[in-house]
Amino acid sequence: MPPKIFVPTSTQKRHPLQPNRQHGWHTGTGKDGNQYFLGMDADAAICLRFTPEGNFEGAEMRCFATEGIPVIDLDGISTDIGHTIPATIVELNPAGSDYVARWASELIEKEHAVHLIEFEFPERKIGVRQMPAEYQAFLESPWAYDEEERFGFAVRISRWRETDRFVVHWHGEHWCAKDGLVHS
Repeated sequence: MPPKIFVPTSTQKRHPLQPNRQHGWHTGTGKDGNQYFLGMDADAAICLRFTPEGNFEGAEMRCFATEGIPVIDLDGISTDIGHTIPATIVELNPAGSDYVARWASELIEKEHAVHLIEFEFPERKIGVRQMPAEYQAFLESPWAYDEEERFGFAVRISRWRETDRFVVHWHGEHWCAKDGLVHS
């Protein structure tokens, strides 16, 4: 029998997202066929569930306080630590990071890249977008910029699109390459 070929039902672009240990992100497919993206916030483990086609289906949160895991005060994190917030949370809360990893191992058969359609989980300000907020703001009102700025944005946006990059928003923007790896 020939291998089954996956044909997405949506015409929307699917963005690959790889697991990322530095950020404590776990991605993969579960026994149920759904795709999962798990990570941690200051006070909870978060599991985002997607259809096999990449559509966001919902989220589950497990509060750290209920599980006896420390809660991190994001406002108290020093800006000179030199890491993005997710990486800092992983460093400051290893118990939370371990909890997320255990939960991921219960849901995910094998960690690998998931392929997600743009989504937003506004309750936690998590999502995947086509491009950075500053580029989107420019596209929505280019007349608000002088000629030199318009040219600069046009060049950067053109390069962005040519390289097929996208943004994961989880405590800030994380710019990803077309292979699904975080690069900034």
